[in-house]
Amino acid sequence: MGGLTSFVRFTTSTGVGFALLALLVLGGCGGHSLGEPPELHPVTGTVLSAQGLPITDGMIEFRSTTDAQQSARGNVQSEGRFSLETIWGREKLPGAAVGQYEVTYYPAMGPKQTEVPVTLPDHVKVEAKDNDFVIQLGGAGRGASATPR
Repeated sequence: MGGLTSFVRFTTSTGVGFALLALLVLGGCGGHSLGEPPELHPVTGTVLSAQGLPITDGMIEFRSTTDAQQSARGNVQSEGRFSLETIWGREKLPGAAVGQYEVTYYPAMGPKQTEVPVTLPDHVKVEAKDNDFVIQLGGAGRGASATPR
């Protein structure tokens, strides 16, 4: 019985420690868990292949060039369309904050899981308006690009 009593004593005292640690860690997660979210603006677009055909799966991510914790993401839907959402704490909010962003396309994983993300060489600017971009993925020897519409 001594073993069970020691185990209960250990897990109870350790559990309290883990609970306190979890509160501290979770309180700081999400980067922007405190305060109001920034003003967000609609960001939509189309992802096209090097041949100009719509990409119909995967995910697009805009990551701020000035705030490493600020990003917006959206799934690529039929006809290559996407709409970005910003995660603020535990909420998904439509749009992205004004600023410069690095853009990365993450293809859907196939059976061999050999697909690699494509990061555009140039940054894009989200402005205080409705933003709509054409993301052109490059082929062999050609770079990818993003063009506002």
